[in-house]
Amino acid sequence: MYFDFDTYWQVFRRAFREPATGGRRRLIWALAIGFPLLALWDAIFFALDHVFFPGFRHVTIESPVFIVGNARSGTTNLCRLLSGDARFSYFRTWEILLPSILQKKIVRGIAQLDQRWLAGALEARVNGRQD
Repeated sequence: MYFDFDTYWQVFRRAFREPATGGRRRLIWALAIGFPLLALWDAIFFALDHVFFPGFRHVTIESPVFIVGNARSGTTNLCRLLSGDARFSYFRTWEILLPSILQKKIVRGIAQLDQRWLAGALEARVNGRQD
């Protein structure tokens, strides 16, 4: 997995230049501990993708469509409209936060167990936090 150390160190140095507040301390802890752990976590799952799903590198993408626009310009509405067509795909927020194929499969498995055994209690809790 590619990790941009130059940008990471630039952000880390800028965090030290910020005024000393509780927010700055949390930011420094997140950059010093949380972000490297998250990168390591994702790197492990990316490596496991090669073990469990070796064919993923052979998937071809023909004629990709990228939707880029300013905030409140209708890009979300366009994405929702295109998602109704089976030829188009898009990322949900949780899929961006958990980029590995294996991570996605685990989340979907937990969602199925939630529906089957917990009657959607976890889903309701997650949806309640989004409002």
